[in-house]
Amino acid sequence: MRGLPVVLAGVVVGVGSLTSRVMVPPSCYVANTAVIWHGDPDYTIHRIITTGIRRYDDAGQGTIAQCAPKDSADIVANRAALARVVDSLRVEPPLTMNRLELAARSEQLILSQLVSLDAKARAHSDRFLGLEIVEVKRANGAEVSATALPAFSKTPSETESCKARNENLQRSASRVRWAC
Repeated sequence: MRGLPVVLAGVVVGVGSLTSRVMVPPSCYVANTAVIWHGDPDYTIHRIITTGIRRYDDAGQGTIAQCAPKDSADIVANRAALARVVDSLRVEPPLTMNRLELAARSEQLILSQLVSLDAKARAHSDRFLGLEIVEVKRANGAEVSATALPAFSKTPSETESCKARNENLQRSASRVRWAC
């Protein structure tokens, strides 16, 4: 009987250690983005190509508004994914291309920037088809999963058209898809 309280005490200590909080390293969310636009006199966005919002472990040296993936190969892969697509484009005057690297510990901060760019593009151009998402793969070939984006299509017919375009892209083994 005397041994039972000691065993029970050991079980309680064991359960307590199972429920202790494990410190998870902060995440770093990155979206490399290219904006192709027409400048003066009209500011019109023609294309937005992005890697989408990708989650990496943060190196832990930044602030909530600035971070860097722990594995430098991850950020190189993210940048290279965008570069493969935009370097093949011919952007001739009067069009201009700007590349942005959005990186923050807040997924919502980057999401708001992408939503804002999309809204500005739709407000000023009838020829804007939508946000283009580039797949990102690690050096080992594994795809870096993307954070879910909100619906960018405003009507059911836009959604169906977007899905049909993505099916065509998938059949042709494209590394780009549309954000519907």
